[in-house]
Amino acid sequence: MANEQKGLELKVGVFVFIGLAIIASMAIQFGRVGQGLSKFYSITVAFSNASGLVKNADVQLGGARIGVVAEEPKVVPGQIGHIPVKLNIREEIVLPRGCFFFIGSSGLLGDKSVVVGLPTGFDASKFDPSNTAQVIQPETTVEGTQLADINELTNKGDKNMEKLTAALDELKGTLQKINGGVLNDDNMNNLKSSFESIKTSTDNIARASGKIDGIISGAQSAVDSAKETFAEAKQTMGAINAAATDVRAVVADARGVVKTGQSVLNTAQTGQGMLPLLLGDRETADNLSALIYNIRRHGLLFYRDSSPQPSPAKPATTRKKP
Repeated sequence: MANEQKGLELKVGVFVFIGLAIIASMAIQFGRVGQGLSKFYSITVAFSNASGLVKNADVQLGGARIGVVAEEPKVVPGQIGHIPVKLNIREEIVLPRGCFFFIGSSGLLGDKSVVVGLPTGFDASKFDPSNTAQVIQPETTVEGTQLADINELTNKGDKNMEKLTAALDELKGTLQKINGGVLNDDNMNNLKSSFESIKTSTDNIARASGKIDGIISGAQSAVDSAKETFAEAKQTMGAINAAATDVRAVVADARGVVKTGQSVLNTAQTGQGMLPLLLGDRETADNLSALIYNIRRHGLLFYRDSSPQPSPAKPATTRKKP
């Protein structure tokens, strides 16, 4: 009877152990309640430093859990400097292209998680989850964003403080040189004298400006007088042009008279009548001259021919050659 009781207790213990083992495995497999019932798709994010991430760490979007880290981060041979981290994202969560991924802290203990940030200027009303060109496709590898931790910020702050201290020391030395060399008493007196000279020059310029105003006024009067003179000269030129027109007419008339005189002279030389005869015939000209002479000497009533007859012209003799 005792053996049967022991056998029954052994069976019950084994059964309870198996049940607890099943429950433990289910808890490990499915994680939080409902996680094992969801469907996931995988994407890989490459970080330069995945320190603190463990398997089943949360993947969060806007503070809400949308997936888990599928595998423990590990270094891939030939890709040192890039730690690929595989993420399982719930199937109903569609991430737009341009999302950035970084490692953040969550919970009181500071557990590491992967945080997903939406693209800058993301407009949910224009996002179409069914458009493959707008979403991150499954089995895609994207680059993660590495945020500086407190140690890095501290190191950078120390370096910047050192640079700032060196710059302040250099500035201090420069100010000392300025105070000791540039801003000494002699230079300040020279600077004061320079300012006094500048003030004197400014006063002289002001007085000269007053004289210039008077000169400009006189020049304006001269310009006005010149304008009046130019106007009178323009009127005079108009009168000269009119006189020139009259002179041109007189010259034209004189040319006509000269042309008429030349015509009369040509007619007298080559035409017919008394005048061509007198000009062309010497005997007739002598007779007319004698007639006039007798009329002047005796008058018309007592006219008589008393003038000597003109001697005939001697023929020109030619000189013989020796």
